[in-house]
Amino acid sequence: MADSQRHWRLFPSLDPLYKYWDGETIVFDRFSGNTHLLDELSLELVRELESTSISESGLIKNFAQANGLECDEALVQAVSQRLEALNQLGIVRADSV
Repeated sequence: MADSQRHWRLFPSLDPLYKYWDGETIVFDRFSGNTHLLDELSLELVRELESTSISESGLIKNFAQANGLECDEALVQAVSQRLEALNQLGIVRADSV
């Protein structure tokens, strides 16, 4: 289950370069040398976290509003799963609040 109060931010050393083509996005981390393929939801989460640390519930709300979606359980689970996957890749991390 998602911790809606947990705040997320980009991993401090992340230095990303983005390449877009055919509806897909590759992010290359200049610091680590790692390359990752991101889906649309993951990309939007990363782009939002470039400018601020924000709660999981805030990310869900903003994504829903920007894409004309309801904040239903499916969206909550999708965002939570993407954040955990991005965390495992060293792209984002949860802040202690």
